[in-house]
Amino acid sequence: MKKIGLLASLILMVNILFAQDINEGKKFLDYERFVSASEVFNKILAANPNNVEAAYWLGQTYLQNTDNTDSVAAKALYQKTLQANPESALMMVGIGQIELMEGKTQDARNRLETAINLTKKKDLPGIL
Repeated sequence: MKKIGLLASLILMVNILFAQDINEGKKFLDYERFVSASEVFNKILAANPNNVEAAYWLGQTYLQNTDNTDSVAAKALYQKTLQANPESALMMVGIGQIELMEGKTQDARNRLETAINLTKKKDLPGIL
């Protein structure tokens, strides 16, 4: 029983640390500190390559960096992460955003509708 409790608390601490890191990266992104935001998200992805939220925000960092808008890198990141996590609503939103930028409105609509359908009710505000 003690081992299970210890394991559960360890997992909770790791999740809290990653959540703080993601929030830190999002704060950097809000302040347009793109290099710092990118470093935070890359660090999270180095520890866990399947962290969908970190991948999404790294892609957003690529897209919002006005000095070097890089939709190609964001699209590649989103596609790679979506292949590993085919049911990821966040990745579908990211790719849908890229498709809108490319003028592929019907493809984007399909992606975004799929993302909404995959999302649980409690998580829907984050996807919208």
